Amino acid sequence: IYRREENHLVRRASRGPAPPGRSFRLSEGNVGTVGQTGVTRVVDGELIVPIRTGDVTVGVIDVESSSAALDDEDRSLVERVAALLAGSLSASPA
Repeated sequence: IYRREENHLVRRASRGPAPPGRSFRLSEGNVGTVGQTGVTRVVDGELIVPIRTGDVTVGVIDVESSSAALDDEDRSLVERVAALLAGSLSASPA
């Protein structure tokens, strides 16, 4: 889970080998592009979903899978999680 902090998205929570702290500028890579456009992307086993409050993207969820293709059911689930997180990310200080 990446949180928007000014013109960057900073990883604040993760599962796997990558530690928190990694960041992308808006428009940099898949995460930054989704952060800038606010539009979900599915690219080569990666599902990137914006976390939005109204018209503002406050974060991004990045799900990667090396063993299974991500499908519409996965997309729907992650988009629902993003909607639930939106209020929390926009209400808490960066």
